[in-house]
Formats: sequence, structure tokens, C-alpha cells
Amino acid sequence: MPTFDRLSGAVDAGIIDAGQAERLAAYLARDADGPARPDATGDAEAVRFARGFHDVFLTIGIATLLIGTGLAGALLVGPAGPLGAAALAWGLAEFYARRRRLVLPSIALALGFAGASATGAGTLTDALQAAPANGEAIDWTFLAATAAALLASLAFRARFGLPFALGQVAVCLAALPLVALAATSPGFSYLLSRPIVAIAGLAIFRVAMSYDLADRERRTANADNAFWLHLVAAPLIVHGLVGSVWFGRGGQSVYFTEALFIVAVLAGLALVAVAVDRRALLVGGLSYFGVAISAILRNIGTDVGVVSALSLLLLGGGVVVLGTNWRAARGFVLRRLVPATLAPRLPPLT
Repeated sequence: MPTFDRLSGAVDAGIIDAGQAERLAAYLARDADGPARPDATGDAEAVRFARGFHDVFLTIGIATLLIGTGLAGALLVGPAGPLGAAALAWGLAEFYARRRRLVLPSIALALGFAGASATGAGTLTDALQAAPANGEAIDWTFLAATAAALLASLAFRARFGLPFALGQVAVCLAALPLVALAATSPGFSYLLSRPIVAIAGLAIFRVAMSYDLADRERRTANADNAFWLHLVAAPLIVHGLVGSVWFGRGGQSVYFTEALFIVAVLAGLALVAVAVDRRALLVGGLSYFGVAISAILRNIGTDVGVVSALSLLLLGGGVVVLGTNWRAARGFVLRRLVPATLAPRLPPLT
């Protein structure tokens, strides 16, 4: 059976077009012996960004070209200049994302298109809106930029089907209500944003799980869609639930009871991550876990230097132990903690 790389090679050689390759890969993936999803390796959470250093080299060139185009456009035509970089990013994506299917360059182009669109919309709005007559006038700049980034990400996702672009859409959707409230309500409290962030993270996690449950074996692009959504959801959930514990006092020390609360929340998130086989869910909570460990050590009278060393040792050691024994941990969680009706719908032990 042809691998995804061979299908891509057939597209590059002009034997079949990209649409035919996608349909053929989807058809063959129905068979257990058919080709796996792009870049699958046997790890259920496998994500490969480049097929070789050629992709890295190309991505550096694309990023440099887009930045240079945006700066040159701003010098030549003013606020509308970044839109030229957006147009260039879209044109390059037609070749590298739609035809060549290169992941890392496509990610750079998705970021470039959304970033240039947001910059162009923001600078145009800032130039066109009337100067504020008082301190309470609404500044539409950031709201226009966020809305433009959302529309650009949606368009990129619809055209090229890039899983990373779905993550961009999720980030923009989570940011839009916060930016809108900040623009229209100058007295909007930063702490009041926490519930919004947490709700957005949980909603994104729910969508990510819908992709995971639709592809238990993780053989299709649904697995990549879910990966990027989990990667976005995790920091939003953690930040929304426990961020106010630390930042609510301006970044002052966390108390012992608050540290225990943070550990409890992150322990629950870790159990969910192990059950659904998504290490990406743990990434967003690592920094807060380090803060909680430091607070607990400080409260038992440990020296500041020792606190820093022990915090890093415990945090790093915990990640290494869990990563090494991930399969065993999943086996325990699936057998003992996950309801019997739900376990068969989750990814199998590999």
C-alpha cells in the first residue's frame, strides 16, 4: 500500500493532483493495512512538523520574505502595506500547502496570513478612526485586528484544511470576547476575564474530544485537528481555573492552601490527559505546577535556592517518570478510573 509520502511524491510528479491524493488516502485508510494518516508513526499522538531540514530551511525563507514584504509595504503604501504580505502568504500557500502539503511551511504561511491580515486591519482602523475626544472613547484597533485574524484563520482552514489553522481559529475565538469587552468596557476587570477564559478552554476541549472520539485509532486528519485544539485548550483551562490564585495578587507568593488547590486541579487534568492519551493537555499546566511546588516547599521552611532546585527536580522528574511509564499509567486509569461504558470509545492501549 502507498504511504502518504509516496502519494505526495505522485502529486509532485504530476501523476495525480492533490485532491485525488487526499481521496485515495482517505479510502485506503479505511483498511487496517492501508496507509496511516500523514506523518503517523505508531505513537497515537505522533506529530511531525518537517520531513527534513529542507522544510526548516524553506520555512525560514518564507518567514523572512513575509516580514520583509510587510515592512516594505508599510513604507511604500502606509497602513495598507501589511495586506500585501497577506496576499503573498495566500499565494505561496496555494503551492506549498495545497499542492506540496508541506506541514512546517504551511504553518508559517497560516501564521503569516493571519498575522499580516490582523496587522493590516489594525493599522487601517487606527488610521481611519477619529481621535478619541476623551479617555472613554472606544479604540477599535485591537478588536478589528482580532476579528481579521479570526476571518483569515477561518479562510485558511476552509481552503487548505490545515489542522494547525483550526488551532488558530480556536485562539482567535477565545480572544475575541475578551478584546471586545476590553475595547467597549474600559473598566472591565482583569479578574473577571478568568471565567470567560476557562469556559472557552472547556468548549475547545469539548470540540477536540469530538474529533478524538470520531477517530479512535487516530488514523485520519481528525487526530491532528484534535491535537492542536487540545494544545490550545489546556493553557486556557488551567489559566482560567487557577491563574487568579497567583496573578490576583499581582504575582505575589502563592499560599499553601492555594498551592494545594492548584495541585489538585492539575492532578485532575493529568488524569484526563492520560485517559484520553493526550500529553498536549499537560503542557499548559507545567508552569503553574512549578509555582505550586515552590509554594509548598517555601511553606515548610526551605531555603530559596533549595526551593528553586527542588522545584525543577520534582517537576522534571515527574514529567520524565510519567512520560516513560505513560502506557502503564493509561492501563491503570482505563481499568480503574474510567467508566466501563466510556473506555471502549477512547484510544486503545498501544
